[in-house]
Amino acid sequence: MRLTRVYVRFFKSFNFDYERRANEKAQRATWEILPEGWYPHVRLDVDPQITAIVGANESGKSHLLDAIECVMGEREVTRSDFCRYSQLFSVETDEVRIPDVGAVFMVTRQAESELLATLDVTRR
Repeated sequence: MRLTRVYVRFFKSFNFDYERRANEKAQRATWEILPEGWYPHVRLDVDPQITAIVGANESGKSHLLDAIECVMGEREVTRSDFCRYSQLFSVETDEVRIPDVGAVFMVTRQAESELLATLDVTRR
């Protein structure tokens, strides 16, 4: 199985995709709409030829790797991961949210497909 795309929203330094939100012609996925409005996920394609992530300090490299760890089940997404730059960030007990992290995988073998059919792959 191969990771092909990562979706993050309100996760650490990844707030939401401002460019898609500003684009009048952008497609809105129903799962990106909250009671407060449309907050599109940041979508990051994973190329199998890429073996390194390069960027300036504080550009989000480690946060991307943290998101991938969450998707792979290596650690849980917690409310402390919520983007503090988000207008939806709150410290009030009933207002605290959990960031959204998801992924798309490509199944490369039949055995992987059969194993996935037996698992509950949704987490919250």
